[in-house]
Amino acid sequence: MCNLLNILGDMEAGFLFCKRCLSENQRPFKTEIVFHLPGGLAEPLVWVFPDVVACLNCGFAEFDVPSEQLCALSRHADIREFLQQLTNEKKKNDGEST
Repeated sequence: MCNLLNILGDMEAGFLFCKRCLSENQRPFKTEIVFHLPGGLAEPLVWVFPDVVACLNCGFAEFDVPSEQLCALSRHADIREFLQQLTNEKKKNDGEST
């Protein structure tokens, strides 16, 4: 119980332990990350520049995708799903007409 209270106190102070190995050995890094969207090289890239917190013991890392880039990823996923539905309907209709 005492360890749990110490952890909760550290969390309130803004210090967090690694979610994988519970190490305190975490560091923030400036990064650039590119999302390659499904569909090949012709698809647009979505760049993000988040601060990544990495555990220097086990390698676990995490970051938040900024809302503008998250919207771009979401729009792309919605468009791809819509186009796939249209393609499936066309194939189905073409199959029924033969």
